[in-house]
Amino acid sequence: MEEKLYDINEACRMLNTTSRTLRFYEEKGIVKSTKVQFSIRRHYTKEQIDHIRNIIVLRNLGLSVKEISDLQSNDKDLMNTMLEKRAEIYAYIEKKNKELMVITEAIEKIESGKSIYEKEKKDVNKEKEKENIVKLCSSLFVDNKISELYELFIPKMTEFRPISSFEAVRKDVLKPLGSFVSYGNIEVDSSYENIYYHFLKYEKMNLKIKYVFLNDKIGGFWLTYSELK
Repeated sequence: MEEKLYDINEACRMLNTTSRTLRFYEEKGIVKSTKVQFSIRRHYTKEQIDHIRNIIVLRNLGLSVKEISDLQSNDKDLMNTMLEKRAEIYAYIEKKNKELMVITEAIEKIESGKSIYEKEKKDVNKEKEKENIVKLCSSLFVDNKISELYELFIPKMTEFRPISSFEAVRKDVLKPLGSFVSYGNIEVDSSYENIYYHFLKYEKMNLKIKYVFLNDKIGGFWLTYSELK
């Protein structure tokens, strides 16, 4: 019994995509079609259509054609690709959040009649208050008191990342670190006075927490690893 073939129009209806997309994927080498004698139209087997359906899922997850090609050639596995894509998105969000914080501070200055072109004098008391907030936040993070930690975040942050999502990320980040050892230094960013870093010492690696302040609330919170010194 001959295997059933679907022409490109049928395949597009089944996959809810366009013939242009299928041709593009074939040009890039990530999908294949089947040649039919005396026909110039592309045809697809059921197996090829299932494969294209998987490609569409990966594209919807944000993977590029090159990343999909690397997966197919076994240069990378799916988990590592997903982790890299997530890190890429986090980095993009961090960049945009930083821009948002800068713009928000500028708007607040304008609304209060201040100039956005003059650098404000350093307020030692204010800096100390922020350091205390950083210490508190880090302590709540280490002790897994996430609900209390979220009370110190701006509303937009809690909307963007529900507590359940944050807890899952925390678990993933802490997994390779080993046991908690001690709290380390707190540093202020050399370029942005509203950005603080807190270094936490763990058994295998250090954890660096980046805090972005919006007034006296936390408007940004990121976790990165650093080697033990």
